[in-house]
Amino acid sequence: MATAAPKRHPSRFERHPWLTVLGLVLAFAFATDVVFTHVYLYLKEKQRQARLAGPRPPRTPGPQPSLKIKNEVFHHGLGAFWDGDNHWGPHAYRFATNSLAFIDREPRVIPLEAPGRRIVFIGDSFTEGSGVSYDDTFVGRVDAALEKEGVSVLNAAAVSYSPIIYYRKMRYYLAHGLTFDELVVFIDISDIQDEVIYRFDGKMNVVWDEVRKAPEEDANRRFGAEPQPEPLKATAVGRFLDRHTIATARAYRLACRLAVGDPYGSPTGRRRGLWTVDDHIFAEYGREGLENAAVHMDQLLELCREHGIRLVVAVYPWPDQIVRGDVQSRQSRYWRGWASARDVDFIDYFPRFIDGTPAQQILERYFIPGDIHWNQEGHRLVANVFLDYYRSRTR
Repeated sequence: MATAAPKRHPSRFERHPWLTVLGLVLAFAFATDVVFTHVYLYLKEKQRQARLAGPRPPRTPGPQPSLKIKNEVFHHGLGAFWDGDNHWGPHAYRFATNSLAFIDREPRVIPLEAPGRRIVFIGDSFTEGSGVSYDDTFVGRVDAALEKEGVSVLNAAAVSYSPIIYYRKMRYYLAHGLTFDELVVFIDISDIQDEVIYRFDGKMNVVWDEVRKAPEEDANRRFGAEPQPEPLKATAVGRFLDRHTIATARAYRLACRLAVGDPYGSPTGRRRGLWTVDDHIFAEYGREGLENAAVHMDQLLELCREHGIRLVVAVYPWPDQIVRGDVQSRQSRYWRGWASARDVDFIDYFPRFIDGTPAQQILERYFIPGDIHWNQEGHRLVANVFLDYYRSRTR
């Protein structure tokens, strides 16, 4: 009697044909994404190196250094001769720094001694131009316009700066021989909270006040509307995808957004921006922050006058002030009074953003969707107002 043939078990493909095919397709797509990404990054680096060819200090071969760096004197800043894509939320945009580690249209050598009239701008992320390429920022637009008139423009801003850093950074660069004729300080709404979480150490260098920093940041998170950690930076998987893929990284970011909601927060309702309209929040940190900011701005003014530099102060609203019609804001009233008492030029942008036009129209016209920062049109408005002020003064 013949023995029965052993029972054949179906292969995995036979059991799950569609899943197997899908898995192979996804694996092939992922591998293609990795290869394409590395080829793209290689070609982009070659293009960047070609752009960097020119008279500048020799650079050690290898990966580009970090863009954002810790600074022992003024807490944090940018790396010099950086050229590549910066990211703000979901937005990628061209970003470059010069030999001074200031934001610029391209990496280039800037002489410490100004060959002619020179203006320096300083501020936080609004003045840095987060989410917008340099040529479309208000500083970039002012730069392009005044260059034709023989005036050079520098942008010394960076994210999370405030008056204590404005003073210490300018003191540092002036001590190292930088010359300029005018300093324009854009004081942000968020500067006032920053002024209670920065302090000077024993060497007059800027450090975190760890006692205040953690409670203030925790209060911000509990209050709500704050951006969440970027998913491509918060986990090992995200960091791997960010470094080695393009399409997969975007899909991962979208999946995280669908799973947990918008990680970029809300343009309104952030505790950092409400001290001008909420008495309770003003009592928590606003009053102290304004007092600290005034002390550091007084130090900056004294420094400018020692070097024969004209100081100009500008203020502007966040979306919270716009939707509440807060045109006579604590921010604008305080700094207008400070400037008037010290004979300092003052530019108030509050009436330019709060002019009777419905708030939603203003936000859609001038702000990055879902963000507190200006889009290209917002920067255009800010640049035009500054240029009108500057030219009316120099006629």
